[in-house]
Amino acid sequence: MTATSPPRRIVLDRIEGSVAVLLDDEGEAVEVPRAWLPATASEGDAITLAATPSTDDGTADRLARLRASDPGGDLDL
Repeated sequence: MTATSPPRRIVLDRIEGSVAVLLDDEGEAVEVPRAWLPATASEGDAITLAATPSTDDGTADRLARLRASDPGGDLDL
């Protein structure tokens, strides 16, 4: 079973070059790449954000490769 976060409504506050500044309902600002938003998004647009974990993001393959190359034992720092 995968967990999903409840949808959140955010507002596109402003665009600063290649960065979009989003505000959540508590006024918290989050900067994201402008490319993450639809091309038609503009300042003042309300956006519904929903996140679902990916089940096929390559994590299992990366972990398998790392484990195969891990010599084991303690780390010397």
